[in-house]
Amino acid sequence: MKGVHTFRNIRNSKEIYSKAKLSKNIVVVGAGFLGMELAATLKDNFPYCNITIIDRNNCPFEKVLGRQIGEFFQK
Repeated sequence: MKGVHTFRNIRNSKEIYSKAKLSKNIVVVGAGFLGMELAATLKDNFPYCNITIIDRNNCPFEKVLGRQIGEFFQK
């Protein structure tokens, strides 16, 4: 699908980075360690982009670290 990329290795990260240079809106699916790190790195490098994170849990890291810590990171 055009504009959809997976993030599993260094090659994927290079593809995402090159596409992000031209993007105004970026959606990251997954609020685990990889998804949150990807979103933070993209925001640091492309502060003009709108970054949206989608996850099935209510807050980041909820499944692994618990709701209290997830809510802290969500803020």
